[in-house]
Parts: sequence; C-alpha cells; structure tokens
Amino acid sequence: MDTSTPARGFQDGSDDDSVPVPLLRCAPVELDAAAFERFVADTLSHASGLVEDLRITFHERLGAHDGTYDIDATVRFRLDGMDFLVLIEAKRHTSSIKREVVQLLHDKVRSTGAHKGVVWSTAPFQLGALKYAAEHGVGLVHVSDRGEEWLVRSSTRSLSHNTAHDPSAVLWVLQRGVLEATSLTNDPHAVLALLTR
Repeated sequence: MDTSTPARGFQDGSDDDSVPVPLLRCAPVELDAAAFERFVADTLSHASGLVEDLRITFHERLGAHDGTYDIDATVRFRLDGMDFLVLIEAKRHTSSIKREVVQLLHDKVRSTGAHKGVVWSTAPFQLGALKYAAEHGVGLVHVSDRGEEWLVRSSTRSLSHNTAHDPSAVLWVLQRGVLEATSLTNDPHAVLALLTR
C-alpha cells in the first residue's frame, strides 16, 4: 500500500477521540444483528476460493490459559499448509469506536493464540482506535451504506461508491500518519489480505 499521500480531511495531530473526516463521510447502515452477521459471513466467504477449509463460526467460546472468551465470530482456514485462526468482533454501534474496543480484541488474540483480530463496525473508528490497530496489526472494517457517496484518495487509487443502498465493507488502514481505504465487497484478494496481514 502506498503511503505517500494522506487521505483528504485527515490530520495526524488530531485528538485520539476524534473521527477522521473520511470516516465521518460514510453513511451509517442499519442492519439488525442477524443481517449484520450474514453480511460479515458473506463478505469473508469471498476468500473461500483462495484458501482451504474456510469456516466461519458465530458466538464461539474459546478457552485460553487465562480463561474463556466469548468471541463474536471466528474464522478458520488453511493457507500454504498453515492453519489460521482470526477473531472477529462485530460492533453494531451508533457512537464511534474507541481505542479500548481494539485493545480488548488484541488481548483476546494474544490469550487465545489467534493469528489476528478484526473489528467490524457500523460506526466509524476514532483516531485512537486507528493508531492502536496500526501499531498492533488489528484489522478495522467499517460497514456503511453505499448509497451515500464516499471518496478516499491515495496516490495510487480512488475509491468511490454511489450505488444502491446496500452495505459495503471498507478496510481502513493507518500507517505512518496516512489513512487509506480498501473496499472488501466482492474482492477475494482484499479479504484474504485482511485475514492474513
């Protein structure tokens, strides 16, 4: 990912509780719990042709050396002879996602020995959450309404949606003060990158 051009409306010096402007421009989506779970599973299942034995399980209890954790969803698969376990936290919130949500998931990843953690949210992420995720390799996916046009520019691409009112999954990445977005919707390679990097 090229990190030479920051997304419009983003300043690295912003308060950690603030929400970067590009995320504020994403229209909220209203999904009930079952529809949200279906959307997450459908999006993740796009990677099935690139991995072996992809399994998505919702509401799993995982034992760890320090107790048992209730995980919103787990994703298991094999790639290049290796077994992967990814923990998913699904947040259908109306207020922005704070750093603490990302920290808790990162703690669960370490305790359970999972490969990675990803927070899926219907609310935008605060800058503190973005910074923590960047530092610790936690994925952040914002589910928004594609009916509202949003645009994020980098030096290599523009992402623009102005289609029917369907949910869209967008991976947000902050690296060295640069905020970028990648659409996960119907892109198996982007989904695989989310699960493995």
